[in-house]
Amino acid sequence: MSFQRHSSLQNHLDCGKHKYALECETLFVKAIIMYASKLEQGATCDVPQICEDIPVDVVATPILNMGWALKSTKEYKRLSEKQKTYLLDTYQVGEQTGQKADPVSVSRTMKRARLSTGEPMFTATEYLTAQQIASFYSRERAKWRKAAAGVSTTSQKDI
Repeated sequence: MSFQRHSSLQNHLDCGKHKYALECETLFVKAIIMYASKLEQGATCDVPQICEDIPVDVVATPILNMGWALKSTKEYKRLSEKQKTYLLDTYQVGEQTGQKADPVSVSRTMKRARLSTGEPMFTATEYLTAQQIASFYSRERAKWRKAAAGVSTTSQKDI
């Protein structure tokens, strides 16, 4: 029901037949009503009760060592000579051809690499992730740049 003037609404509220009813209830209003009803019921109605007849020793509680929540440190291992030579070979092929090796594809080919006898070149524990390979290539590039910078500065001093 709508009114064109405020005075018509006031007249209706004072003298007319009317009911206060909510036309539509929003989700926010529903949430407030449910929260209010939970508060009226009390906070202790859903709290589980502990039986007195069960001994405390029977309740299974995990025994945690001191510092159990601390982040564990990862053990770092150096690359084996076999891994280094394989990565250096793929790196040098990429430098010679001009197409640098992608660490993800090198990681995949490392898992498929075979010796001349047909045996796998690497065991499952020797596989490297793409991140490890990218880090190795980054260190190699830094070595090459440092060596190239050292050669250029010595050649300039000779002149």
